[in-house]
Amino acid sequence: MSASNRKSLNQPSNPVTNSPSAPVANAIPSKAFSLFRSEDYSAALDAVKHLGAEHSVLNFRGVCLLRQRKAEAAARLFRSVVLKTGCTWSQAGVSDVYKLNLATALLLMGHPMGCLELLSEVNDKTQPQLVTLKAAIQTWEASLTWWQKLNWKFGGVEPVVNPPIVNQPGSLESCQVKQDQLEQGQQILSAGLPTVASSSSLNTSNVTVL
Repeated sequence: MSASNRKSLNQPSNPVTNSPSAPVANAIPSKAFSLFRSEDYSAALDAVKHLGAEHSVLNFRGVCLLRQRKAEAAARLFRSVVLKTGCTWSQAGVSDVYKLNLATALLLMGHPMGCLELLSEVNDKTQPQLVTLKAAIQTWEASLTWWQKLNWKFGGVEPVVNPPIVNQPGSLESCQVKQDQLEQGQQILSAGLPTVASSSSLNTSNVTVL
């Protein structure tokens, strides 16, 4: 890995502990998910500001920041989850979701090389977000001048141009989304309202891209 790429991956992070991820249940309140779905990301962040540094909470905050186009702030959170302290490589057993979210933040910051290096570490190559990021990089590459393409492909020089556009960047873990759906269902049932839950409404894949 080149010095410039190590720098893009290993910037100083916020003083957040690299504690193991706590169980997701009850970690993120349903109010925060509701605000997230309504795209009120500032309020969603405010709804979880009292929570700790569990990985699921940091991921939720980071995705909110990505949706606000605050890529550098999001990257600081994701680095504290993905990278070993003081290192440029991923911690063992880190979820693909976190790697992809850090890769997204790096791409939006204008570091496609760092993004690609993280994408190579993703275990599940069918992840929708991985496919989206690769497509964004291909579109971005096509917009480069001949000289920029030459330096990028053969010299690994990242062009100083606008970063790729990624719509609705960032992913939440499906277990977070499922917990939110279950809480909503419980609230409906406790209110005594008739409801019919379709099988698709509670169906989640390994990663849910929102």
